[in-house]
Amino acid sequence: MTFMKYISTFISLLTLFFSFSLHANFEEQDKRKFEDTRKEALNHNAQAQYQLAEMYLMGTGVEKNLLNAQLWANESIKNDYADAYALLADLYLFNADPYFKNHYVEARKLATIAANKGSIRGKISLATTLIAPLSGETDYKKAIVLLEEAATTHQPELVYAPIWLGVLYSGVGNVPVDTEKANKWFAKANEMTFEGFAQAMASFMFSGQYHIIEPNKQKADELMKQACEEAKKVGNEFYCQQEFN
Repeated sequence: MTFMKYISTFISLLTLFFSFSLHANFEEQDKRKFEDTRKEALNHNAQAQYQLAEMYLMGTGVEKNLLNAQLWANESIKNDYADAYALLADLYLFNADPYFKNHYVEARKLATIAANKGSIRGKISLATTLIAPLSGETDYKKAIVLLEEAATTHQPELVYAPIWLGVLYSGVGNVPVDTEKANKWFAKANEMTFEGFAQAMASFMFSGQYHIIEPNKQKADELMKQACEEAKKVGNEFYCQQEFN
């Protein structure tokens, strides 16, 4: 649920597979889940506070609100919930202005705590900070180790582990280009989601959409073309639209 809804603009075509009434029913379920989660969060339930922060981050059952997401993540952190440290780190990494470098530095501290507390999401967050120059000294080797550990799961919310591995092996920093490994990890991520998803997300990373790695327009364009070709195999031409190319 987590990362999937975060990039909801890329999966909107899935609604074509559902009737309007069924889709509306899902929305009602989300609203009810939000209210139930909020009640638990107000009762100082650390897991519910973390889940509520996610809901505000993704816009699940409620209007997206990054400030509220941060506030509830902090409440969960007060109760020492490991994944909440990673969530707040991700908020800084993917929503911060690069002018405020301290947010990226803080993200590494938070992600380190999360990983040390056993959070798998924390490992992905920490790996992300280790490949982001704004967070401090880069360590691509350690990042790969952390991502490979996290990629052993097939949980969709951890899909960024194989995606980042594919990005790294596409050529980032001092990581040699290894197309075979990159394609292997992209394929794993696509299995967890749907065809073309991994390459599309990698394209956005290289486009400079987020300030994690050095932008590379050529690689971004190549990866989006791959996303188009992969998705077309299953009759989806979403990534082939002009705004993505």
